[in-house]
Amino acid sequence: GGAGMIFAEYIPASPEPLRIVVSDTLGNATHARVPVVEYLDPSARPDAAAIPKPFFGTPRGLGRQSPEARQSEEGQPPSAAPEIRIGGLAENQETYLDQARFSGWVRDDSGMADLAVNGRSILGPSRGAMIFFSHGEILEPGPNPIVLTARNAYGRSSTLSIAVHRVLPDVRRAAARLGVAVLPFTATASTATAAPLDSEMGPDPARSLQLDLIRALRQQDRFRLIDPMSMDRSGRRPAATDLSPDAAVGADAILRGEIRPMPDGLSITARLVDAETGQILAERAAFDDNRSHSALSTMADHLAAGLVQDFPLKAGRVMMVDGNDILTDLGSGETALHRRLILYREEPVRHPVTGASLGARTVILGRARVTEVLPDMTRARLARREAGTIRIGDRAIPE
Repeated sequence: GGAGMIFAEYIPASPEPLRIVVSDTLGNATHARVPVVEYLDPSARPDAAAIPKPFFGTPRGLGRQSPEARQSEEGQPPSAAPEIRIGGLAENQETYLDQARFSGWVRDDSGMADLAVNGRSILGPSRGAMIFFSHGEILEPGPNPIVLTARNAYGRSSTLSIAVHRVLPDVRRAAARLGVAVLPFTATASTATAAPLDSEMGPDPARSLQLDLIRALRQQDRFRLIDPMSMDRSGRRPAATDLSPDAAVGADAILRGEIRPMPDGLSITARLVDAETGQILAERAAFDDNRSHSALSTMADHLAAGLVQDFPLKAGRVMMVDGNDILTDLGSGETALHRRLILYREEPVRHPVTGASLGARTVILGRARVTEVLPDMTRARLARREAGTIRIGDRAIPE
């Protein structure tokens, strides 16, 4: 028992490679095929005592000799770089998974000292001339370099590099998300005794808050942000006070609100309004007793985090389809009245040679608007059909 085992076995001569299977206490198994040296004359079989032992440290009397000197005393040629072999990955492979799993082996006659993936050692306590491994590496969207570095007992190393490209499903890409335009907030006094906005907040606090909110929402990476100063349908650039949906062509929702100076601080209310229906999709408020530009920035971070919390990217299932009426298993904590849902279907993707799963790509079928929210289900009305027919078992996720 233990993390590693050393074994020896005589086997009959055979032209076929030897298949070795190793399993752990959890039932995980790996295997390897090892070529067998065929000794036809039993008398030619070497005496075990005459077989050179692999070097796993500094033998007595060698002190701090160089690796080449040590190998010379042992009668071994200078060690070459370790050999690395992996399976389960191919160069420039595309996957929809968020993790790349691969296995393989490293080999060197002098013994393996270390194996690292992207600079992190993955070699356990086991040491030997041949080490089998299995590893998973977290993938970010886009290209992900995976570099394996093997080092033997004499410090010689070799490197194997491949690139794995993680593809985001269409439904998870920014282009499919709710398009939000952040407009300048209006500054209003809540009471007659409230002081005006402090000069510390800059000459245009509404514009400052707008820029801080855009920055904070961009960092959250939940919505598709629309330039609020883009050309409207009449071909003109809107004024900063224009709060109409036309102020941002292509926006699904408008974020606007009020800045209120209070006697003891500053209050901000933010409302996310549907650009088509004018209905309020979400509302958040923030308060700070410090009326300064830094307070605006802090409150913008708070408001952005709250709005993202209101729109969780939780996927559900379509439970029923009746014409344009759709029932999903998304509950009251996962969506809200008047919000939009993306309806889509997952299609499994497999490696063309190995058949290994590479995740699933998504086909967007249409968009729906929530008409009723219950504790554990949601009714929605199909607003736009994009591809195919929506069926029971298809997926639904907040836009």
